[in-house]
Amino acid sequence: MSDKNKLVEIKRLGENDAPLAEALFMLLQNVFEVENPTSPPLPYLQHLLQNTSFIVYAALQDKEILGGLTAYILPMYRVTSAEIFCTILR
Repeated sequence: MSDKNKLVEIKRLGENDAPLAEALFMLLQNVFEVENPTSPPLPYLQHLLQNTSFIVYAALQDKEILGGLTAYILPMYRVTSAEIFCTILR
């Protein structure tokens, strides 16, 4: 079966997915050519992934990361609403 016909899983990452989030964040840094990519300790990532205002999705194929999305929900001070800021890698 060709890669195009293989199932792609879209997964929202949670606190138990810190190693997967770390791999996605490193991929994002590499794609965006961040000099000296780094990652915080896994306990910090677990804490970050518990935050409902921080959203992370990973696209996986055979457990390999193909891409992902990170988003931050920010409450606004001028209006009674929030905005979302995101980075997408595909």
